[in-house]
Amino acid sequence: MTKRVQAMLSLPWFKETHDHIEQVAAHTTAAPLTVYLLAMAIQRFAIMNPGFELVNAFSHRRRFLC
Repeated sequence: MTKRVQAMLSLPWFKETHDHIEQVAAHTTAAPLTVYLLAMAIQRFAIMNPGFELVNAFSHRRRFLC
């Protein structure tokens, strides 16, 4: 791990995000970089489309995520 990443992990919001990406990658067997890029794409889409809300958008699939 680089010094830059170690320094960033000292920031609570970055560590939480990093840990979440690692969890999603572990559950999906996707590469962490893939998860990160997808998360950034969704975030950019949400910023460019005010009113977009992903929470509960896939409630019918929730049973498969456990």
